[in-house]
Amino acid sequence: MTDCGELYGLISPEELAKKILEEEGSPDPSFLVIDVRDVDHIGGHIKGHYHAPMAKFDDLLPHLVHMCRDKKTLIFHCLMSQQRGPTAAREYIFIREKMLCILMKEGRPDQEVLVLDGGFYAWMQHYAEDERLTSSFVSSLWRND
Repeated sequence: MTDCGELYGLISPEELAKKILEEEGSPDPSFLVIDVRDVDHIGGHIKGHYHAPMAKFDDLLPHLVHMCRDKKTLIFHCLMSQQRGPTAAREYIFIREKMLCILMKEGRPDQEVLVLDGGFYAWMQHYAEDERLTSSFVSSLWRND
């Protein structure tokens, strides 16, 4: 994982794949992958992801903070993780801090927030056809013919 000089870090597709396989079968994984793609969500997903489309993200934020309160790590991504993924990560961190300041005076749990380096596009280059890591992959939607 690398620090991108902001509030969140980056995680490579390889590091995320390792994390998924290490916790495979766990009833309550320590992390959650949050896919913020909108209509480009079709054609494949990282296994176990939660879909929070960017178009509805602001409305979903309070629910997301509550739902993820016990997760050690959150990993955000969009197609390339250049705009929507990083924006969602920053917004999540800001709203989470705001909500925790109101609800808890002290003892706030630590939570690591990461962005998938290269987004789903980079993920797909390595793991598109690996059913342990990717679900609902439709190769015909990704061809450049």
